[in-house]
Amino acid sequence: MKQKFQDQPLFKKISIYLFGITVILISLITFFSLFIYAARTNKWFIQESDSLASNASYSLAMHYEVITRRFVSIFGNEDFATLLKREQNEENTLKLQQKDLQSYLADLQVSDYIIDSVMATSTKTGNIFSYNWSATLAENALLTSDDLSQIKGITWLSKRSSPLHKSTLTIPIVYPLSTDYKDYVTITNNIDYTDIFVIVYLDYAKLSSAITNQDLDQRATESSEFFLFSTDNVILNPPEDADYMLTVNEKLSKLSDITTSVSNVSGDDYWYYSPVNNSRLFLLYHTRPASFLSAIGITSNTFVLFGILIVMILGIVSVLMSRFISRPIQIQAGIVKEIEQGTYNVKREFKTNDEIGQLNKAINQMYDTIQSQIEQIKKEESEKYVAQMLRTSEQVNPHFLYNTLDAIQSEVRKGNSETAADLIQYLSEYMRIGLSYGDDFIAIPQEIQHANAYIHLMEKRFGKDINFIYQVSPELSTFKIPKTILQPLLENSIRHGFGIDSEGIPVQLPTLEVNILSDRENLTIEVADNGSGFDIEKTAAIMINGKDDQQRHIGLHNVYYRFITTYGKENIDILLDSIPYYRNSIKIVLKSYRNSNYLKGTV
Repeated sequence: MKQKFQDQPLFKKISIYLFGITVILISLITFFSLFIYAARTNKWFIQESDSLASNASYSLAMHYEVITRRFVSIFGNEDFATLLKREQNEENTLKLQQKDLQSYLADLQVSDYIIDSVMATSTKTGNIFSYNWSATLAENALLTSDDLSQIKGITWLSKRSSPLHKSTLTIPIVYPLSTDYKDYVTITNNIDYTDIFVIVYLDYAKLSSAITNQDLDQRATESSEFFLFSTDNVILNPPEDADYMLTVNEKLSKLSDITTSVSNVSGDDYWYYSPVNNSRLFLLYHTRPASFLSAIGITSNTFVLFGILIVMILGIVSVLMSRFISRPIQIQAGIVKEIEQGTYNVKREFKTNDEIGQLNKAINQMYDTIQSQIEQIKKEESEKYVAQMLRTSEQVNPHFLYNTLDAIQSEVRKGNSETAADLIQYLSEYMRIGLSYGDDFIAIPQEIQHANAYIHLMEKRFGKDINFIYQVSPELSTFKIPKTILQPLLENSIRHGFGIDSEGIPVQLPTLEVNILSDRENLTIEVADNGSGFDIEKTAAIMINGKDDQQRHIGLHNVYYRFITTYGKENIDILLDSIPYYRNSIKIVLKSYRNSNYLKGTV
């Protein structure tokens, strides 16, 4: 039975496993969701909303009571009555000052954590006071005319920015104070008899948190909002959404005549309307039922437990899949990797007849085919390399040689025997080193000497002095590189960069620079000039791919091709940089050169 299952097609195995996983997960999720969701009923939502709404009303009333009681204890005393009496006396030149009110305001500000700031403004002088500063401003700097028209005793005003912290939204509570005929401080309903307004600014964010974030299980509710109304049905914190505002106004119009707490359910929404004790303020509280996921409680411990259960199931399934599917595939991938690295020496056979077994047979057959082809490829590459070198020699040497001989002949006819002799000497040196008795590699100093001879020949041919600078690391004096590797790079600079033998702006003092340097890992061969420069992307394409629409600069590609066929493409980097008429550089970097026998003169 086991062997029969192992021989089944891979697609069928995967289908069986995935079907099993899907059935198990769907069954668990469905059962768990239905079990939890069954507990969520409409009655539960109403009970939860009732608890939230009553707690919100109670919390708002408690904060208001705490602040007001503290206000009465601070301002309802003889000392403060004396201050207000002095403010009323027009003949008394000593008006209220910051120091007079500072301690009173500071004391009131710390009475509740939801207070953002406490301010006071004098109706006589227009002075504005806080616990730490005062200023003379317009009478409506804190209270607008609309605000003043609403003030009758202790009054809650609409939401606005804090006068001290502009980025903080607040709801002000205004306490209008005056002294009566018995010199007692009283809260007046008539602003005409008001001596000073004390304004408590409640931090709206903290107030919202205190009202809506109750320590209750809120799985039945999705969200909650509250709205505050004055006795004139003015919304102190209107919603930004216009449609929602219409809904709130419609609900308010139906409940505004009710003087006790009342709640109702409209569709899926729960509304709670309640007066706030002793505040001339009304609270409208609104909640919505929770979504399915929230209602089933996929959070915290429930989520962790559910996740652990899924992980356990997937872990078991993964072990099975690894044993029957993933592990054989990994083994096949390892075999392919060994073949790629050339370390697959002992063949591994699978006894199954499914797709894995067939894949293993195909890989082993491919390995045998690759081994038989490697020798043929090596032989063809060797022949290709020899043919390429011959084509390179035919492209460069005959053309250069004919032009040089023509230049010598011209000098002889002109009677310039010394110039002709110099040309013959440099040509002899150039040919002797270039031939090197058939060797493909020469020492770096010899390559520099070959480059020097070539540059002198070009100077004589074109009648232009070229400044030649070279630098070689001392430890490279005996190292060998492919011969005549510098000449195509130098030719490219002379003919195309200096404008000597092609279109372009001639360079007055042509300079060629050759640097062959080494560090612990790499050897860098650099040819630089001060010519007209080159397009880096096009030059890179020419060197690496041999692409040139005009069939020029073929020598650049030949140089690159010789390097990669000699040392391997993975060991060669090409770095190009061009600043026209300043410095144009071609760098060939041979990586890990110390491990190469070609450079140590052992070939």
